[in-house]
Amino acid sequence: MATIFRNIPPSVVQTLEDSCWAAVLESWSHVDPRFNPQLHQSNLISRFGEGDTGGITPVSKIPAIAMAYDLSYLDYQSGDGFLGYLTRYLPTSHIFCSITVRQFMHSVLIHSLFDNRDMLGGVSVRYMDPNDGLHHGQSVEWFQQRAPLLVMRKR
Repeated sequence: MATIFRNIPPSVVQTLEDSCWAAVLESWSHVDPRFNPQLHQSNLISRFGEGDTGGITPVSKIPAIAMAYDLSYLDYQSGDGFLGYLTRYLPTSHIFCSITVRQFMHSVLIHSLFDNRDMLGGVSVRYMDPNDGLHHGQSVEWFQQRAPLLVMRKR
């Protein structure tokens, strides 16, 4: 497996407690010209958000968001197949990924994949996390342990 790099997205911090999904979409729109015009978190929350925290109900809102922005989405209940998904689609699109954290979903934007099995024994994923707006790295296994995962890519 080759290392895959996409343009590093800008740091975008979520403005509300549960608006990580909107911050991820905003960040992504700044590095992918297929989003035209660029998205803004506040507009996304106004259009799709629910309640005062800016959250969404994934089962009802993700299909609407995907349709509005020409995204393809998939739900990985067990996390199996996640590495295959990344190696297939990351070369052509950043990956929106929602992980499960304490029974809630949290979204991040994946931009790179490193095959470092020779050095560290695994495959690393680099992503922008809207909790702090910083770029972090974790193993593919770390993501799989936070299943179910919801992923979206640009078609």
